[in-house]
Amino acid sequence: KTNTAADSAGNGNTGQLISVSTSTSPTAGKIGGALKFNGASSYLKLTSVPIISGNFSYTEWFETRVPATSQGLLSLVGSEADGTYIGTRIVSSNLVTYIDGTAALTGATTLQSNTWYFLSVSYDASRSPKTIVYLNAAQDATGTAAAVYTATDTPNETLIGARTSTTLLFDG
Repeated sequence: KTNTAADSAGNGNTGQLISVSTSTSPTAGKIGGALKFNGASSYLKLTSVPIISGNFSYTEWFETRVPATSQGLLSLVGSEADGTYIGTRIVSSNLVTYIDGTAALTGATTLQSNTWYFLSVSYDASRSPKTIVYLNAAQDATGTAAAVYTATDTPNETLIGARTSTTLLFDG
């Protein structure tokens, strides 16, 4: 096994596996295989940072062992310091999604241990609400803040299973 994960969608978004055990990952997922993160040191770092501009969406299947612990699910771009962070994390058993780096959209669903969830985040600047967060195909949170990340911003790391390479690591 190598320390890379191929993009199964064929878009060339190869990821570097950081401290992911090759004896326990990949593992059985909801549909096909999944990566298993240990909550202490493992995550996936995309080798190229996608440029996000205009309307966008992202989706992810996840299962957590400890939903009450703050954990990063997906950090796409930017930083909270300059208001360009886009990502989703778990905080106190709820999903929290950021589109503009500062306005947190907290989901209504209380996450349970060892349960699979399908997350979908949709941003469309022309509608109200601009952001809709779905969990298992049901609306979980909405927000009106405008995404402020543009192609001219300097992208930070794009991570799956962490907020940063050292914080809010995912356990699941």
